[in-house]
Amino acid sequence: MNQPTAASLSPAAKRSMFGGAFMMFIDTFDIYLPAFILPAIIGYFIPKSLPESIQVTVSTLIFTATLLGRPLGGLIFGHLSDKYGRKKIAMLVSAGFTFVTFVLSIMPGYAQWGYGAVVLFILLRFLDGIFLGGGYASALPLALERSPIPMRGLVGGLMAASAVFSVIAINAIQFVLLLFISRAQYSAWGWRLPFLAGVLFGVVYLFYYAKVPELEFKGLHGTRAKKQPLGELLGNRAHVRKAGILFLMMTGYWFSNQMALSLLPSLMMGYLHVPASIFTKWAIVANVAVMIAVVAFGVLSQKIGRRRMLMIFGVAITLSPFLYHTIVEYGKGAHDAAGMGVAISVLMIVASGSLGVVITYLNECFPTRMRSTGYSLAYYLSVIVPGLYSFWLLGLQKFMPYEYTPLVLECVGGLLFLFSAWAGPETRDVDLLAIAEGRAPSHEESPREALKRISGEVAR
Repeated sequence: MNQPTAASLSPAAKRSMFGGAFMMFIDTFDIYLPAFILPAIIGYFIPKSLPESIQVTVSTLIFTATLLGRPLGGLIFGHLSDKYGRKKIAMLVSAGFTFVTFVLSIMPGYAQWGYGAVVLFILLRFLDGIFLGGGYASALPLALERSPIPMRGLVGGLMAASAVFSVIAINAIQFVLLLFISRAQYSAWGWRLPFLAGVLFGVVYLFYYAKVPELEFKGLHGTRAKKQPLGELLGNRAHVRKAGILFLMMTGYWFSNQMALSLLPSLMMGYLHVPASIFTKWAIVANVAVMIAVVAFGVLSQKIGRRRMLMIFGVAITLSPFLYHTIVEYGKGAHDAAGMGVAISVLMIVASGSLGVVITYLNECFPTRMRSTGYSLAYYLSVIVPGLYSFWLLGLQKFMPYEYTPLVLECVGGLLFLFSAWAGPETRDVDLLAIAEGRAPSHEESPREALKRISGEVAR
């Protein structure tokens, strides 16, 4: 049988796949703007006289607010995406987060509004997270649903690569700004330019996605499922159990990912005083490596299986505290050492390299009529506990130096990820439109499912 190629795909499939990648780019760009941009100008929003650990905490809280908004947005818009269609919801949420990002770009600072400025900024970031959560729950499932099975690992990897590319874009914009304008100018108005770039991306996306055709679900309940997707999922023990396993996996993923992507810039620049230009340079190099890696891992997962690939990542994440320790030691000493750049690159590959596999895997675990709902439950609810990492780090600071506290959360994340990957099913060959078209999906048994089946047979 001939393998599908990009040339053989329908225009609807190509546009949907690119739309999913574009959404990943915008989502990541909006989410990680504060993590990379604000540490260098946090004094614009809060007094510089505050302790450095508090400044880092405020900076990460701004980022965390968006992460906490995503579960709510995922639940609301994921349910609506399953009920009313992927495209409609993708258009609605993209208009929402584009408008919020514009408001953020014109925010006053502490000198004008006092602490009210940072409070409003955090609230707007929470609202931004709600809309961004809806984007993941609509455009991404549609892109994977229109991907042929042999190409799905590649498509998931390319979507993940677009997310990594957006991190490169943020760092590149900041790097150029720091080269051509003074620090005072950057603090006064330069930081607004990356936010305005996010607005431009949102507007372009709206025009592009308007031409993406909707996918009609034809299957068990007529043209569209008559049951409420969330109620159907929660009323099925098998789906609830699967969602629980995926929830633990994603909790582990987020612990590792947030330590590497959101905390590390604040820790290195705001706490260890690594110059922003030096760290940004290494961050760009690291993310170029990650962008290549996520595509390679997505393709590899299509060959060796999603579950096996995820278990390999679980082992790597569990061992990643050694990398974090190395980076901190470089941050305390020779800032521009090549060793720091290599360590940052490897850590980010470990923390983010599984993204394409994870996105594909979560979508493959649920039938079409509840895919966005189930995907959102596992992906977004899992971010809440890791999203409060600022508080966990402050608590751990009582027992160890603040700069080493992330090592504990990295290890916890790795163990959760590894266990969940072992307990979950293999989904590589699942037909994402099987339920929509009346065909039965297939998948290999997970160890948990095999043990349950054997126990039942022995009992009989």
